[in-house]
Amino acid sequence: MLNICFSESANGILEQAVHEGYLIESKTVCIPDDLSLGDISNPKNWDIRRKTMLELYLDQDYVEHNCKRCYQEFFDQIYNHEKILIWYANTPSEFCGLLYTLWLLKETPVAIGAVCCSRTLKRGDNQFSSYYSVSDLRPEEVIRFLPFEVSFSEAEKEEYISEWEKLSDENGELRVYWNETVQTADPSYYDDVILKYISTKPQTVADAVGKFMMTEHLGVNDQFVVSRINVLIQKGVLYSDGDGVSYRDKIKLLRPQMERRILSIATQIDRRQANM
Repeated sequence: MLNICFSESANGILEQAVHEGYLIESKTVCIPDDLSLGDISNPKNWDIRRKTMLELYLDQDYVEHNCKRCYQEFFDQIYNHEKILIWYANTPSEFCGLLYTLWLLKETPVAIGAVCCSRTLKRGDNQFSSYYSVSDLRPEEVIRFLPFEVSFSEAEKEEYISEWEKLSDENGELRVYWNETVQTADPSYYDDVILKYISTKPQTVADAVGKFMMTEHLGVNDQFVVSRINVLIQKGVLYSDGDGVSYRDKIKLLRPQMERRILSIATQIDRRQANM
């Protein structure tokens, strides 16, 4: 069996779960990339995805060696197993990874299962833990998610494949999780929500980004959030005391926040979970 996930941190957790006996002996690979951002016309073309990963990781050596190796291993392994188990969550990146993986496997006889990790599980009396991405799990917790494995009907697979092809044809700069799937959106989609965590009182970029990430649980890449803060500075909505935009720079709101275009963004449950 092959486990597939969509971040290196998730990959490490699943590998450790196998090593410690919480998962059956199996191989694990990942897409070390955020397919909710940038050009997805052909992710298998390294040059197409390389630009986006450089913007996300800001480390050329890491991208050229580590990310490239992970991608190569993913493509080498995906067609060499009789069963594949996809580990994902209802975040833009991981759901895009799910759609792309199903698209890659559309003409293969491989058995495909999937485990959605966007769940709240009971840990004890009046104690609950919420999970927003696969990397939120600890290795010993992976076994608790196995009963949630589902298989896709042919109709469901065709629907997911069509969704990926639509996203690929649109090939926008940003894709967001909305209405139990992923949709192309304007790059400014999250701006109003980001501004909720910035006031007229100076604070560091790191502080604003951290509050946004930890409170909203949207699965948005933190470097993308920084890039949007930079755009808001250039538009005169925010002020920065630095020449560029680094995590140490201090920022503040210069004028009243723009009218809310998004009333609420909430993490949504898997489309099957409500029926379980």
